[in-house]
Amino acid sequence: KSIATVDKSGTYSVTVTTADGCIETAEIVVTDIYCLIQKGISPNGDGLNDSFLLKNLVVQKLQIFNRHGKEVYSHGPGYTNQWMGQSNSGGMLPSGTYFYTIITPFETLTGWVQLVQEQN
Repeated sequence: KSIATVDKSGTYSVTVTTADGCIETAEIVVTDIYCLIQKGISPNGDGLNDSFLLKNLVVQKLQIFNRHGKEVYSHGPGYTNQWMGQSNSGGMLPSGTYFYTIITPFETLTGWVQLVQEQN
């Protein structure tokens, strides 16, 4: 029994050779290697959930919306972990529930993320 581990989405070629020498090759498309998208961030500098971490997805575009449906943050190709609760203009957004759209080469993901800002 063999196991292959991959660290990004893509098309992979797998070749299997039996004990009798028979060879079979197939392509496998891996569309999602990151099973869960975090449900909250708390950008307080403690190193835990400080940013919206999507480094295991091939993000073409990330959009963050407030509860009124207004886009408050977006990032184009290459997003990994750049959103730490800031708006497009750089100011910090208030604590609350925000909604996201993540566009990858394989699918569009939508959901929510809770932003918890430290109380002063």
